[in-house]
Amino acid sequence: MIEEKYKTFWRRFWAGWVDTVVLLPLYFLDMFIWNNHQNISVFILLLWYGIYSLSYTVYSIIMHGKLGQTLGKMAMRVKVLDISETPLSMSQAIKRDIVPLGLTIVGIVLEAQTILSGVNIYDPKLSKYDASFYLTMLSTAGWFTAEVITMLFSNKRRALHDYIADSVVVKLPRKLI
Repeated sequence: MIEEKYKTFWRRFWAGWVDTVVLLPLYFLDMFIWNNHQNISVFILLLWYGIYSLSYTVYSIIMHGKLGQTLGKMAMRVKVLDISETPLSMSQAIKRDIVPLGLTIVGIVLEAQTILSGVNIYDPKLSKYDASFYLTMLSTAGWFTAEVITMLFSNKRRALHDYIADSVVVKLPRKLI
């Protein structure tokens, strides 16, 4: 039997969507930049690609390390805590996102040559999807799947990243007005 405070699957799911909406302006900026890439130095494009690619993970690390929650988790009233249910540390926040961080860095390194050659990485006519692209995509999809499966079969709804960081996600009580 799963204790009520750990039943956070749907709240975490919707929190992820809220966080996506929070970072949506970066997506529109990214599209603007790549639609006008011919007027921008390839080194600036590579720098932007790195910043944009890392934005969600860095947002997650900083918010969890400082507050134990992203804006999405605040909206859905869940919080990430140490397994002892004390506040999460910054090192635990980094550990929670170490795999996505690593996969993102690998993706940036693999795309660097394409970006430096002046190709718009979002133009399907100009970009080629090679083995490294598929390896990165399959690794990311595999990690996500393993995360969900682990969470669904854990008695405290802990995903792999929670085991790595010794953390747990709990529902927050409703505030009385």
